Amino acid sequence: MTQLTDFERGRIIGRWEAGESTRDIADALKHSQSQVTRAIKAFQEEGQTTVAQRSGRPSVLNDHDVRTSDKKNRNNSIGRMPQRVQAVIDPTKY
Repeated sequence: MTQLTDFERGRIIGRWEAGESTRDIADALKHSQSQVTRAIKAFQEEGQTTVAQRSGRPSVLNDHDVRTSDKKNRNNSIGRMPQRVQAVIDPTKY
C-alpha cells in the first residue's frame, strides 16, 4: 500500500463530492477502498487534503546528549568538548 499523493487525495475528494461511491473511486484510481475512506474521513473531520507533516528522524546529538556526556566524562578537559561534539556530528572529519 503506497501513500496517497496530494493530487490523488484531491481526485478522491472531488469524485466523492460529485457523489461517486468509495468503491467506484477506489476501482477507478487503483487504490484500496480503505485508503479512499480514510482520505474522505480526514477531509470531513479536519479539512485535510494534504499529507500530514512528519517529524522525521531525530538529530544525532542534542543538548541533553552533550550535557550527559559532560557529566559522565568529568576528567576530560573543557577544551576538548568542541572536538568531541564535532566528531559525533560529522565523524568523517575525525
